[in-house]
Amino acid sequence: MVPIPLGIANPTLWLRDPSESAHNVIEVVGGDAFRIGTFNVLCKAGFAGPLFSASRCITGASRRAVPGDAPERVTTNAFSPVGIDNPSTRLHEAGVAAYGNNIDTDDASDMNMFAELSPFQTALADIRGDVTPARIAPARIIPALRSMPEQEIPGGGDLRFRCNGEAYPATPAVSSHGGLTGQLNDKGQPASYRIVGYTPIPS
Repeated sequence: MVPIPLGIANPTLWLRDPSESAHNVIEVVGGDAFRIGTFNVLCKAGFAGPLFSASRCITGASRRAVPGDAPERVTTNAFSPVGIDNPSTRLHEAGVAAYGNNIDTDDASDMNMFAELSPFQTALADIRGDVTPARIAPARIIPALRSMPEQEIPGGGDLRFRCNGEAYPATPAVSSHGGLTGQLNDKGQPASYRIVGYTPIPS
């Protein structure tokens, strides 16, 4: 880890020759000016390896200012697979068309909300009938959540979840293993996604 003071737009003095680094990937965390400056310094220094940054850090300014092939060497974390056509985005768009109004389906925050809330309905799909206080009482909902089989997260890019407390026993409220990463194209836009760190959740 290389700590660099906040607000630095040219981190050259803090970055040693990246070709001497034993690491195969460099992660950049910071605001627009710092991130753009760091990517540019690394490119000028000849670093040709992969780069990693948080998805929220890749802004329009970053896409316009980072030169050469650097954008397509960037991998980001991702909460949902926005920006490309896939089953998750098609499901989200169908829901928006049926029930929404003036919703930007390319906005990651909206897709993330969809992927966070829709699993609750999926997990409780076996509770049928009219919604009454008795039917939605915790005594019915909690057993239904705990007994559900592992299922795909709607809008989650093929990630799966299970609410039995076994995904991470130390933190039983966590119901999924793994996450998504997005690979950017030469324009700095998502080109593909893949699941990392997933293993089936035991019963």
